[in-house]
Amino acid sequence: MDGVQHSDGAAVTTQPLGPLFPHGLFAVHDGENTPGDGDREGTNFKLVRLEKLP
Repeated sequence: MDGVQHSDGAAVTTQPLGPLFPHGLFAVHDGENTPGDGDREGTNFKLVRLEKLP
């Protein structure tokens, strides 16, 4: 996974969202895919398990 170069926003929830995000979710818009990142172009979103954040 590449980093986020610039973003239009982020959101967080502490609500459990099933087995993939049992303690919540941090979602951030990635305004630019790194070239060669799965040969996808355009924007995407990064989803992070809340307990993985420092």
